[in-house]
Amino acid sequence: MSVELSLTSPLLHAGGRRLLSLLGQLPDGIARLDLDAVFQPGGARAAANLRQLGLAFGDETGRLRVLAPIREYVAAGHPPAAEDLGRAVGHYCALLAKEGDAVGTAGGAEAAEIVAAETGNLTRLIGVAVEQGRWAEVADAAWGLGEYMRFTGADLPGLWDHILRRVHDSATPLQQAKILFAAGALALDRSDHEGARVRFEEALALYRRVGSVLGAANCIQGLGDIVLGRSDHEGAGARFEKALALFRQIAEPYSTGMAHRRLARLASGSERRTHVAAAREAWLSIDRPDLVADLDEEFGPAAE
Repeated sequence: MSVELSLTSPLLHAGGRRLLSLLGQLPDGIARLDLDAVFQPGGARAAANLRQLGLAFGDETGRLRVLAPIREYVAAGHPPAAEDLGRAVGHYCALLAKEGDAVGTAGGAEAAEIVAAETGNLTRLIGVAVEQGRWAEVADAAWGLGEYMRFTGADLPGLWDHILRRVHDSATPLQQAKILFAAGALALDRSDHEGARVRFEEALALYRRVGSVLGAANCIQGLGDIVLGRSDHEGAGARFEKALALFRQIAEPYSTGMAHRRLARLASGSERRTHVAAAREAWLSIDRPDLVADLDEEFGPAAE
């Protein structure tokens, strides 16, 4: 039976038809555990209907997929309902924001595997989010995307390029700043110092415009990291001190500790011990023994 005949068959339920139209937009299919979140109502029943008709199959990982020729045919002529596509866009933006941000933390390997399995879906649907102007979700997803790429070395340049090309179209200044800062952090990690500087300075101006002290401080600290990479210790120290003052101003212990740690690396003797002790105190105040352990591994418990 041809795909067109299958689509008009009375054996294809309305739910199955809707799900097939959505699968036309998902190159990676849908993970079994995500089916109810991505497709409502009756995801399991709709999936069973598609499998019975040979229009979809479950692979060895439990993902529901359609063959590429079927997916391409459906994508070209049978777009999903706006509600179904919108729900999927929201789900995958949130997935990238959550799992991408977790890649550099404990349990990050599992988070990285989750993102890696969805790169085709993420590229497609976050691109849709950009086109629909869903910038609040895109801004969160962009940070997760940057963290995933930083910690895994993976590359999704097409998605980043699309986001950055459109970010000034309709995103708010704060949303633009978040996206540009994430792009700067990724550029810095990949030793593109000039690209990082441009992004951080753009983001800094926007954060100052909207009055975000934390955002501005993070950009200043990022600029310090750039000049440190060029062996300008004095310039880096001045920027780290400026960022530290802003972090203290808003009582942000995590970032305060990070600034002290950077300054400790530039200092020696009693000054280094003071910065290490201050970082330890900041992180203990928010119950982050993992950060304290990293600090002690780098400087020693007595910060000698």
